[in-house]
Amino acid sequence: MWHKLLAAQVQARGLGAVAADLNYSRATLCLVLSGKYDADTHRVEEAVMEAFGAISCPFEGREIESHACRAWCDRTVPTSSAWALRHWATCQSCVHNLKPSEKP
Repeated sequence: MWHKLLAAQVQARGLGAVAADLNYSRATLCLVLSGKYDADTHRVEEAVMEAFGAISCPFEGREIESHACRAWCDRTVPTSSAWALRHWATCQSCVHNLKPSEKP
């Protein structure tokens, strides 16, 4: 799945833009896409899913982008909106929220 997601992003936005977003070289992504990358692709997969993947948000009841999920988890306690406070509180115990010791 992540490989197709990467290919779709490259086709839509270009190799250079995607490489910059993922903090990988264009050459590395070329090798990954062509199946010629000799090293383990686990970290590339994680970067692709983090940047372009979607998370099923239990609070919103829909798919949201990974970076939006991370933003809710990492933000400070919102005090200006009851809805935002409920969302944030749900995120703190969500399975998608990495505990501080597990964050890269």
